[in-house]
Amino acid sequence: MTTDTAAPRFTADTPCIDWPRSVNNYGYGVVQHNGKRTTAHRAAYENVMGPIPKGLVVDHICRNRKCVNVSHLRLLTDKENVLIGDGPTAKNKRLSHCKNGHLLSGENIAVYVKGSTTHRHCIACGHERDERKNAKRRAKTALIAAGVKVRLE
Repeated sequence: MTTDTAAPRFTADTPCIDWPRSVNNYGYGVVQHNGKRTTAHRAAYENVMGPIPKGLVVDHICRNRKCVNVSHLRLLTDKENVLIGDGPTAKNKRLSHCKNGHLLSGENIAVYVKGSTTHRHCIACGHERDERKNAKRRAKTALIAAGVKVRLE
């Protein structure tokens, strides 16, 4: 084990080294390391680079979950790792406009926290939704005033 904590540089020239043994349901290699079952890429990193500091995770720069090539691994916070990924949280965070084309920043964004999750909402879409509901309510009120039977919901 080295005491140098600088990870070797990733280059496209260095091939992935796929873990040849068992993998878990998520596609990561698994191994017994220091008396505990862990992922093969974590064990490989610790064997070459030393202990992984608390609060950090090992990320595959190559995006290959079975790779144990230490030059393809780096340390990130869990939040950084999630946000560089392809999951829904990362995709949503990278959105600059809502599904209706409104800008998701500045005065047009509402942010609230529910539990441990942060949600962003487009204020313009909220105003449009409210206006549609109000227009529907006004139309019903006008029909009722004109004596037309309307089904109430």
